[in-house]
Amino acid sequence: MRLLRLPDAIKKTGDTPGFPVHCPQLTAVTTARRSGHRAIPTLTHGTDIPVSHRNIPDIRKAGLLPA
Repeated sequence: MRLLRLPDAIKKTGDTPGFPVHCPQLTAVTTARRSGHRAIPTLTHGTDIPVSHRNIPDIRKAGLLPA
């Protein structure tokens, strides 16, 4: 196993679609939905997890979350 700082790990993913949803989680997201003020992305293996408020703009900018 190799330990990296999260920003370095994100850089190494290249063109792999994914977003940091909570520090230190980096996930591959297929879709996302709103639940009140929360954004809930669905991961590639089908699990839903909440995204931190700070990272919602990135999910929206990628077109996964309606405005």
